[in-house]
Amino acid sequence: MLNPISSSANLHYPATQKSTEFGFLSLPLEIREEIEKRLDFPSRQDLFEALTTATRNSEPIDSPILKLHLIKDRIQTEYQGVLIRSDERLKEFALSQLQRLLASGQLDQVVEKLALFELVCLVNDPAVFKFLQESVQQDARLKEKLLNWVERSKTEEVQPIAANALTLLVKADVALTGQDFRGIRVPRADLSCGVFDHTRFEAADLSGSNLQGAWLRQADLRHAKMGEVRFEELPTLKVGSPVIACCYSPDGHWLAVRDWSSIKLYDTKILKLKYTFESYDRENVSFVSFSVDGKWFAASVSDYDGEDVTVKLWNMESNFEQVPKTFEGYGGRKNSFSFSADGKWFALARFDRVMLWDLESDSEQVLETFEGHIDSVSFSADGRWLAVGAWSSVKLYDAKSLKFKYAFEEPKHRIGNVLLSSDGKWLIGSLRETLKLWSVESGPEQVSKILGGHNSCGAVNSVSFSADSKWLAAASGGSWGDTVTLWSMESGSAQATKIFEGHSDNVNSVSFSADSKWLASGSYDETVRFWRVESEPKTFKGHRRGMHSISLSSDGKWLASAGDDAAKLWRMKNSSAQVLKTFDGHTDQVESIPDRLGSVSLSADGKWLASGDTCDGKVNLRSIEEGSVQITKTFKGHSWGIWSISLSADGKWLASGNHDGTVNLWNLESNLEQEPKKFKVYGRLVSLSADGKWLASASPEGSVRLWNLESSLEQESKRFRAHPGGASSVSFSADGKWLASGGADCTVKLWSVEGNSAQEPKTFEGHTKEVTSISLSADGKWLASGSLDNTVRLWSLASGQCVATIKSFHEAVLSLAWRQAVKGQTQLVTAGEDKSIKGWRIEEKDDKCEVLLEWRSYYAQAALTATGARIEGAVGLSELNARLFEQLGAEAEL
Repeated sequence: MLNPISSSANLHYPATQKSTEFGFLSLPLEIREEIEKRLDFPSRQDLFEALTTATRNSEPIDSPILKLHLIKDRIQTEYQGVLIRSDERLKEFALSQLQRLLASGQLDQVVEKLALFELVCLVNDPAVFKFLQESVQQDARLKEKLLNWVERSKTEEVQPIAANALTLLVKADVALTGQDFRGIRVPRADLSCGVFDHTRFEAADLSGSNLQGAWLRQADLRHAKMGEVRFEELPTLKVGSPVIACCYSPDGHWLAVRDWSSIKLYDTKILKLKYTFESYDRENVSFVSFSVDGKWFAASVSDYDGEDVTVKLWNMESNFEQVPKTFEGYGGRKNSFSFSADGKWFALARFDRVMLWDLESDSEQVLETFEGHIDSVSFSADGRWLAVGAWSSVKLYDAKSLKFKYAFEEPKHRIGNVLLSSDGKWLIGSLRETLKLWSVESGPEQVSKILGGHNSCGAVNSVSFSADSKWLAAASGGSWGDTVTLWSMESGSAQATKIFEGHSDNVNSVSFSADSKWLASGSYDETVRFWRVESEPKTFKGHRRGMHSISLSSDGKWLASAGDDAAKLWRMKNSSAQVLKTFDGHTDQVESIPDRLGSVSLSADGKWLASGDTCDGKVNLRSIEEGSVQITKTFKGHSWGIWSISLSADGKWLASGNHDGTVNLWNLESNLEQEPKKFKVYGRLVSLSADGKWLASASPEGSVRLWNLESSLEQESKRFRAHPGGASSVSFSADGKWLASGGADCTVKLWSVEGNSAQEPKTFEGHTKEVTSISLSADGKWLASGSLDNTVRLWSLASGQCVATIKSFHEAVLSLAWRQAVKGQTQLVTAGEDKSIKGWRIEEKDDKCEVLLEWRSYYAQAALTATGARIEGAVGLSELNARLFEQLGAEAEL
């Protein structure tokens, strides 16, 4: 019999708890909340443990049901999920309840047991969702029962159960592509990361639902109820000029943005521009800031050298009608000024001294004269400290008495930017490419902590603490990437919690919203982007970084993928894929080394997997047996990193292309100890025909070369002058009669292998950027091409026409592969920089072709996709969400 989960759970234990009449729980709620906010993370955890531990005669009682009740009854909502997710007993309890239902053939009833279903969602445990996923995917009747609840919601009052049923289908990774959900009523369903490609939601009730990261490509949402729908994304601000700085006001009402020639103030509720003022010609602003009380706003203006700085100060209460106060002749391009928490002082770094302007008396005084240039000053928001960064040291002062406390020294480094956390406990200093963190309370005796995980190859341009002091963010930029990095101050770890990628140029500034839920970043790419700081953790699968290569066995059972983080072997199912093994370039460890594997290739029978290492030039050959992947041989024929590899379908040949342009060829039927056949052709990309007869290579200088493997191999058989600017992809047809190539000229070309070199190829035009990947379907009907223009195009080989363009990729598509027809339907698999592998179903209807998403993998939180979605007449959709849809390519009249 199932254990009951109810709000009266504690009635079974009448003597379990001591009276709290005069304890913590008897305090007013607002006082309890204030106390909890002021506790550090370990102390808060200890408090919650005490509040949720049931006892009888002073002895703890191990009861998951009672523990759950106490958490729901005594702990603030914002902390409940964290506590439940961290409790192993609650996870075990939730799984055991589901297993009992399955054993009794009643697993579908989980959606009717509302308290149990809520627990399942709150524990959010990978083991629990794996169990549910396998159960739903293995039992077609269970899937139909869940869909039936959703269907019944159209006419019956079963909304909570229907919402749970749809939530369960989504969490079980069931793609709901093309479903007819017109008029369903599923308010407050958790549909995050759900796949709803071409799904019909007309007049559906989705109010209050979580659609974070959902795939809504060409979904029909006309007249749907979408009030309070959560996407956990904000539209990007397209400023139209490089963004130098951005800053939220402490009251959360304003976002200040400094672009190349003006300062703009946006209303944060609707992200609409309200004020534009103080246009500057040929000048940069390096910093903008609001006073803690919101009364003042300041911006520093500098020349190109950053030495002649003017600081302007506006009174916000005057609605910018008054002429700003101007302070001239100040140095520094970072946070060269700061407001004190009590609103009395305005501190400015003036070359070798710190000037304090009294905002109440309109007078000025010198704090101290320093030896060397002062880069930055920072008051803590709690009113206790003032930090001054001067060359290789940070000096700390009491903010009230202005007396010197002590200094943090970095003898061999210049500290360019310093910032105190809001609670005054932490001090961060940037040393160009390094971030160092000091504990203010511990003082200079404690060794600073070096923060890792950010873009260490680029300069740190800006740092910011959240208002609740839980988070630290840094903006960086450089040739190796333009990122925003987030650290949790409560975790105690020096490693980054999240890295946000999406800007296409140097990121100059970061700022947290007043409620610490959002992080804004401004970039030279002329945008301000917004990142959700905390989000409900999801059960992810796949790659952590972009993928360069995928390969499928001919029977469609196995998929291999390689990226900057690792290589993976997937077991393919009808409409999904499951990771079987993860390995790096040298060993078969799950924890891999970044920037290792650049290319993978599966043999046609799925028994062999070859992978190329991007660093040391090694090629590993692995044998694949059910549940086991073992390295059989490591080839060391290259002196540098592998660019691409290819296994012939007959398993006889293995070819690899090197970064230096050398192509190596091994005969796998001979002694594997032999030296490979080497081709000095400057051909980085290689492909072997399925019949094992031909080897093709593509090179950056634009040519495509062919070798006949049945000949002496002493020289190439053919050379095609293919793509001016470089050939970047090459692939054979299944019958080996055709060779396709793609290149920097944005074209795809199809060559007859048996023709002569002077032949004119069939040319496919339509991409707007370099073609990075091509693949020909086994049935000879289709050619697919992926590009840096973030699209995949599907071409008919019979007509030479583009019959479909997939525009829903957020980043470049780098690899394509065709999967053997599943249930009579052809499937295309794509991968690229967006970290996601996607499986697409190709449907032919008369003279048209439709491409539908069947499944996808993801690691980082998936981004919302709404290309071609229809939202006309959607009820309750907020202005911000409507603008987000518009930016994502939805079809709407806003």
